[in-house]
Amino acid sequence: MVVPDATEQQAIARALRPVGLGERAQLWVTKGWTASQVYQRLPPAMQATLAERHAHDGRRRAVDAVYNVLLLLAREGHVQRKQVRYTMDLNTKGPRDMLVDVFRAR
Repeated sequence: MVVPDATEQQAIARALRPVGLGERAQLWVTKGWTASQVYQRLPPAMQATLAERHAHDGRRRAVDAVYNVLLLLAREGHVQRKQVRYTMDLNTKGPRDMLVDVFRAR
């Protein structure tokens, strides 16, 4: 496991902050950002750094690294973690429930 540096932690914590009224409304409805959404909100240079570090598996491992940093920040009390339930309707299988971790800045 690659240990995240302070710059990565700060960038991820910054990505959790909503920008504008639209994002505040979105957070009110969804209760937070998923690790994948936080990864997408990172600056392109940080995304590239994470993807390079995990080049053998690419984006998936980079999102996992973001998730691990979010868990660390939640344990330290800098980030609020919550689990929410979503229902997705699949065409061939019907509705499926998911339990997803979402994160918010404190």
